[in-house]
Amino acid sequence: ILQCFDETRNIITCSEPYPINILSGLYNKEGITPRVRKLAKSLVRMYSHPMKCMPNPGGLVIKPSGPAFATAAILKELYPKKTKVFYMYRNMESVSKSIYKMCFVVPIGRLFYIMCRLSGNMLAKVLEGGGFPTEGTNRTVDNDFCIGIFQAVISANLYRKMHREDTDVHGLIFDDVLKDKEKGIRAIFKVCGLPESLVKDAMTAFTRDSQRESILSKEVLAKIKPLEYTEEDKRKADIL
Repeated sequence: ILQCFDETRNIITCSEPYPINILSGLYNKEGITPRVRKLAKSLVRMYSHPMKCMPNPGGLVIKPSGPAFATAAILKELYPKKTKVFYMYRNMESVSKSIYKMCFVVPIGRLFYIMCRLSGNMLAKVLEGGGFPTEGTNRTVDNDFCIGIFQAVISANLYRKMHREDTDVHGLIFDDVLKDKEKGIRAIFKVCGLPESLVKDAMTAFTRDSQRESILSKEVLAKIKPLEYTEEDKRKADIL
């Protein structure tokens, strides 16, 4: 979806920028303090600065990494009328199969699978340090399918936490967007206050691999053997 904004050539996009992780860590430690506000404002100014190829950008879209999603609270306080917050999720079975393939090319992903099997206490500590909600995470998980579901549930808990604290968080189901791409993008752009004229260019994003020429490209992931799991594994996942 981030690529849809990018294809408009009118919106500046940032995918998982590391400085936002630093802001998130400071926010988790201090809350919304003057120092946190100052850093947040500096980052927004830096990322939204006009470029030669885009002298008059129509907006800025930041896709944070998992726990850094909580920094949306800071941006909403600083820019209440302009900030729109979306959380996208999809069918958890699909998420588990996707995460499984990713862990073969992203080392930290494989480390998570190992920790899930070794120590619930260690896992909870790591998640706490990363800013994730940790309720119910001090446990071990014994199969790859359930570990993928477990990761998806942890991320979803962050969305639920934000939704409890601020009802103005828009939940998007990726599978629904794919059913009617143009209608979905049109609705998202409308919430963002973007003109409908940008939708046509945005649709070209669905014709390309957003991770092309990277270790997470469809070409690379297609070479990895799919996750195998049983009905018993699905039953265990339901308990999670």
